[in-house]
Amino acid sequence: MRSILLLLFAHYTFANVINYQFHDDNDNEVNECIERSMEALMDETCLFFRQTDDHDAFVNFVQSGHCSWQESNRTVHLNPKCISDDFCYEIIGRVLSIDKPRSHIARHLNLHYNCTEKCTIECQHSGTVQDDCTCKCAYGFSGSRCEQLAKQASFTDSSCGVIDVEGDGVVALSTYPSPRSKITFCQWLLQTSDPWAVIEVDIERLGLDGEDLRPGSVCNDLFTAFGEEELVGQIPCDGSQNVTRLRSKSNWLLLELRSDPYSESSVTGPLLRHRLKRTQTGVRIYSEGMTSPAFLPSIAAIALALIVVRIF
Repeated sequence: MRSILLLLFAHYTFANVINYQFHDDNDNEVNECIERSMEALMDETCLFFRQTDDHDAFVNFVQSGHCSWQESNRTVHLNPKCISDDFCYEIIGRVLSIDKPRSHIARHLNLHYNCTEKCTIECQHSGTVQDDCTCKCAYGFSGSRCEQLAKQASFTDSSCGVIDVEGDGVVALSTYPSPRSKITFCQWLLQTSDPWAVIEVDIERLGLDGEDLRPGSVCNDLFTAFGEEELVGQIPCDGSQNVTRLRSKSNWLLLELRSDPYSESSVTGPLLRHRLKRTQTGVRIYSEGMTSPAFLPSIAAIALALIVVRIF
């Protein structure tokens, strides 16, 4: 019985230990970037990162002329010109088989390594995790993971709702190009399942009521973007700003149209064209067939290691 307890203790203690090694010639800024990310991950997960000099460690962090992850010999190449705190965090995620942006990594690691004492809920659409491991949803969203449109019951047009973006497309009210209804409330949630993709939207036509504006107003109709890369908010139709393109911060973009119920103008509402853009992380991924001496002549000299130690 005692031996079984010791074995269970050893499994619990070492199952989530990650041994790593820095190359001796690395600059401090390279090592410190990785260390900051490791400290953050140790706070957010049940993983423990341990520096070692053992030659059987699995992945080595090596300063190099580029940024890449070479799985075949467990080597991470780091160039000071392409590293940042987000990059270092995400490259560790790649090493641990989580190929997602930073905001997703800790939750997936907690699920993968069965970190039951850590919160594993993942809030969508800019929702934030509360101390009690519940999601506080951003404007326009509801549900346990902020996965639903909170105001869907109030939509006045059949075009409103979730739009799964897979390529190029057009968004407009179902009445377009005829005038919109006098009272119109619509949200279009453009989203894609690719966590590395962003959505670009060209505003081909605003179609908003900009006649006889109230003092201090930029438009009688309210057309607002949420989740955009550069904060735009309400889009003016008075000519004060020339907003012609929107770009999402992550893999979704929420657009909301509220008409002025007292408007006497005959307007169509916006005509939008969207497309997908995959973000470039600056990381090259080398496969097994791309690691011959002819392709990477210096690899044999630097193939040491960071290993995830799992005791089963």
